Amino acid sequence: MAAYIPPLTPPSRSTRTPVHLCDVFVRRNTNRSQAAEIAEWPAIVERAVAAGETTASVAINAAWGSNWLGPFDEAYRMDMLDRQILL
Repeated sequence: MAAYIPPLTPPSRSTRTPVHLCDVFVRRNTNRSQAAEIAEWPAIVERAVAAGETTASVAINAAWGSNWLGPFDEAYRMDMLDRQILL
């Protein structure tokens, strides 16, 4: 039966510029800071351009809030998305 049911999210090989909105979360889980994630964006874009990619995506993680910092508002989410799109 699984052969006839597509996965909920198809695998994506698309380039993306990820960032966690909660700096505490990303530090505890990846031992990197949000600033380090953001600093990596230009290199991600450069590699994609060099590889001839024509599509990409932006991503924010822990978008609605965290146990450590509380909820995040829409302005913060939109600011981070704008920073990625205007890169």
